[in-house]
Order: sequence, then C-alpha cells, then structure tokens
Amino acid sequence: MRFIFMVFFLLAALWRAVLDWQATIGEGYAFRPKSIGAVLSDSFPTVHDGLVKFLQSTGISWLWDPVGTTILWLPLSLVLAVPALILWLTRSRGRGRG
Repeated sequence: MRFIFMVFFLLAALWRAVLDWQATIGEGYAFRPKSIGAVLSDSFPTVHDGLVKFLQSTGISWLWDPVGTTILWLPLSLVLAVPALILWLTRSRGRGRG
C-alpha cells in the first residue's frame, strides 16, 4: 500500500511538472512551476478566495503572513514530490545477503 501511495504522489508530481513545462517552455518562456495558490485560484476560485479571507480574518496575526502566503507560494509539483520521497526513503528494506 505504501508503494501505491508513493507511485501516486510521484505520478501526480510528474504530471504537474509536465503541465508547467508545456505552459512555459513550450511557449518560449523560462520554466516556472505553478504554485499551490495559482493552481487553486485557477481551478477553484471561490475556494481560494474563501481560504484567503478566512486566514486573513483570524485573530492570529502570523497565520496569514508569513505562514499562509509561504504555503500558497510553494510549487505544487515539489509539494507532491516530497511525500513520494519520504515514502520511498522510509520503506522497509530487505535483508542483505550476508
């Protein structure tokens, strides 16, 4: 099951990286991966707006800036690759020959 999750996250990261590659390099621009906030605002604008308003309206001053802005600016392809890497590195290994 762990292997299936690792493959899922890795394929999702590669899929997002290919989409970003086609959107930037294919058009003649430098490669720029899309951030979580950009993907969220493109796909689900009302959810993105609600999330931003909620984080800004909380009484905790540091929840939106710098924590919320930093998380929303992380590249989505790298965020998806991190769980795949963690699952790969923490897998159980077989015993050696001797």
